[in-house]
Amino acid sequence: MQHRSSNNLKGNRCRRRGAAVVELAIMSPIIVLIVMATIDLCSMYYLRQTCKLAAYEGCRVGLTSKGSNLLVENQAKRILHSRRIDGYTITIVPSVSDLTDNDMLRVNISAPTNKNLPLSGWLCGGGNITSEVAMQSER
Repeated sequence: MQHRSSNNLKGNRCRRRGAAVVELAIMSPIIVLIVMATIDLCSMYYLRQTCKLAAYEGCRVGLTSKGSNLLVENQAKRILHSRRIDGYTITIVPSVSDLTDNDMLRVNISAPTNKNLPLSGWLCGGGNITSEVAMQSER
C-alpha cells in the first residue's frame, strides 16, 4: 500500500484547478456569444410581433364604419409607442376613404432594427422588420 504525501495531493489539486481555469477561459466567450445571440433574436421576434400587432389593429380600426387614415395611424402609433418602437413607417393602401365593398385594406409597418434592438441588430445585420396585414372591406 502506497501512501501519497500531502505535497503530491496539493500538486494534483492545483493542476485540476488550473485545468478548470483554462476550460473557463476557452468556453466563456462562446457562452457570452450564445447569450447575446439569444437576446438579439428574442428582441427581433418581439419587434416583428409588435409590428404585426400594430398593423392588425390599425387595419381593424380602418374597416369600421367611422374608419379613416388618421384613426388607422393613431391606433398603430399607440401600440408602437407603448412598446417603445422608434423610426417606424406606416403605409396604408388604398386610402380608407377610397374603400369600396370587397376592397382589401393593407396596412404595412416597417421598423429599423438598429434603433429598436438592444444590441443594434448585430446578429441580423441591421435592416428593417416589415409586417403587412390585409383585410377585406365589407362596406
